[in-house]
Amino acid sequence: MTKEELKAKAAARFASNPGVNELHVTTDGQCFKEWHDANEHGKTIGSRELLLVKRNDAKKALHEQLIEEIKNCPSIDAFNELKRTVGNKPHPDVQDALTKKGQELNTVK
Repeated sequence: MTKEELKAKAAARFASNPGVNELHVTTDGQCFKEWHDANEHGKTIGSRELLLVKRNDAKKALHEQLIEEIKNCPSIDAFNELKRTVGNKPHPDVQDALTKKGQELNTVK
């Protein structure tokens, strides 16, 4: 997994753990609050490489990933589905990407 993919995994974990501000992520995408637990898991998968992800870094990575998905959206149907998953109040950068892609797909009709 790339660092951005690992940060996106952490972003999902942060969403369900509001009191956690940093996570240690292993190369297989598992997230741990404690370094020791992540390190021990790393031993079992043959990789002790860990990525420390802070809550704000994870949000940024998630926004960047969403923007890429929006830019690469192939059809209006796929775009509408993606738009539904983003929700009503996306980050301003995500909203800009949605607006631009929506305009692009509507002119292609």
